[in-house]
Amino acid sequence: MTLCPLRQLLAVLAALCALGALAALPGPTPNAAPPREAPATLTSRPRPAPAAEKALAVGSEITTGIGERRRLRLPDGSALYVNQKTTVRLTGRSQLTLAAGEVFLDVAPRKKGEALSVKTAKREVSSAGTKFAVRADDKGTSVLVASGRVKVRGVEAPVRAGQQLSATGETPTAAPRVSHALAWLRDLLPGASLVPASPHAGGALVARDPNGQEAKLALRRYHVDVHVEDGFARTTIDQTYFNASSERLEGTFYFPLPPDASLSRLAMYVDGRRMEGGMAERDYARSVYETIRYTQRDPALLEWVDGSTFKMRVFPLEARQEKRILLSYTQKLPGLYGQQSYRLPAGHSLGKVANWSFHARVKGGAALGYGSPSHAFKVTKNGGDLLLDASAKNTALDRDVVLDLGASEARADDEAVRFSSMAQDGAKYLMVRYRPGLAAEPVRQRRDWVFLVETSGDRDPLLARTQVEVVRALLQNAEPDDTFALLTANTRTRALHDGAQPVTPSAIESASRFLEQAHLIGALDLGRALGDAKPYLEAGRAPYLVHVGSGVPSMGERRHDVLAAKLPKGARYVGIGVGRRWNRALMKVAAERTAGLFAQINPDEPVA
Repeated sequence: MTLCPLRQLLAVLAALCALGALAALPGPTPNAAPPREAPATLTSRPRPAPAAEKALAVGSEITTGIGERRRLRLPDGSALYVNQKTTVRLTGRSQLTLAAGEVFLDVAPRKKGEALSVKTAKREVSSAGTKFAVRADDKGTSVLVASGRVKVRGVEAPVRAGQQLSATGETPTAAPRVSHALAWLRDLLPGASLVPASPHAGGALVARDPNGQEAKLALRRYHVDVHVEDGFARTTIDQTYFNASSERLEGTFYFPLPPDASLSRLAMYVDGRRMEGGMAERDYARSVYETIRYTQRDPALLEWVDGSTFKMRVFPLEARQEKRILLSYTQKLPGLYGQQSYRLPAGHSLGKVANWSFHARVKGGAALGYGSPSHAFKVTKNGGDLLLDASAKNTALDRDVVLDLGASEARADDEAVRFSSMAQDGAKYLMVRYRPGLAAEPVRQRRDWVFLVETSGDRDPLLARTQVEVVRALLQNAEPDDTFALLTANTRTRALHDGAQPVTPSAIESASRFLEQAHLIGALDLGRALGDAKPYLEAGRAPYLVHVGSGVPSMGERRHDVLAAKLPKGARYVGIGVGRRWNRALMKVAAERTAGLFAQINPDEPVA
């Protein structure tokens, strides 16, 4: 029987109602309690459960080696983050002694007059309910404050959020961006990764015998070649596996790319010849693979699985023979304060590799500084280029390779100029990068935040969970006297409260629950949502609209300039595109018109 489109739609809706999927569709009204239980398919994915943490016992000493970092819980509920090459002892319930290295503390709220203190050989730092870092080395003790303020013995003025105290300084000064200065915290923060770590990080060839049982392969060689030039890095990984069994095997090669990378090449060596791979959709690739498989040849077809993971079927894996696989990807390196960072994900599932080697060429980098918290490199210079090499035998690929290129110390007020040139098609080009020094004392500012979070049907549960964590993190780093309002947007707009609320721990949890229970249904009418947000923005003294979602309206007004014009005068726009499909053009226009900001984040990035 063939149904007309309208009857088809009614039949689908009836089926959904029969299953109870639409029973709770009406959304919460302002100040109303959300429904007790929302259908899992229509709401955000549950937040990953934090790992169980046992409180550190008084008298315990923590020592970390190269590349080792830890997160611990103190008896008073505070979180202690320990950087590599650090020795710290818990001498009391709220007292730490830092012998060497760096720690970061997220201090739990406490009663008036109580404080958590960190003692070093040169200084004592005390704080109540703040976030700060302390570093002790041969130069002395330095302090950086992420939120709140701390008191340093011997220093008259308190060190406030956005300020730092140098090892020998007596007066707080402007700090670099905290996310940059404390980048080592990236993988330690709770909720840092919403996507489970891939078991195939670094690439893995999974083999199966004729009975379908998984067979072990030996990883004989793993060579990494990196070329860095003008802010981009091309990474080439050359892997050689060995089938030690007496049977021909069938394998699948998995490779999860870094979130910001683009695959440029994948190839295999067959009988000494390099065979380039091609990329195909899943169903077509499977069909082609089965056809080629019967001809006993390597198919070398690349298939996109999901997220940033690709896979390639490999057949045959001949008995007692090697299989060599080559892949390349390109990515733009994050940079700030004249420093760029490169990271090669590790975590290989095949255990140890017989021969591991790494080679990096930084074009025009002979005059640049470099550092690596993960590996020791042999450094040479060739024609103005910086060369970094390392190798090891019978080693485990269990640590990311991290390179920091450029200035060794980040300063917020440094001026930087860099030149680079190239020749192409007979023409010569000169590029100048100039970052002016913007010396200014940080000013503590209060803001009235208005969050506009998309909950339309194009937001899947993982994207919705990412949006919840973005809002949670921003609120947790707000100033104590900031206010916020929260609205969700799809076909219509819903508000958590009628007006702005103070930023308190209980209010943050209430906002998180409101977003977690919002239904992901309907189309996005962004024009209507911006109009509904206008009264909240006009009521604030320092209004900021934080728009979280795709920015792609599917009904109502869609013109970028008209949508941006809906923002009231004096309000600043902060656009956060969540997911790979986002309206960069709209967010850019709105940010430029209001002296605001825009950025993009994917669920497989460290959201926290």
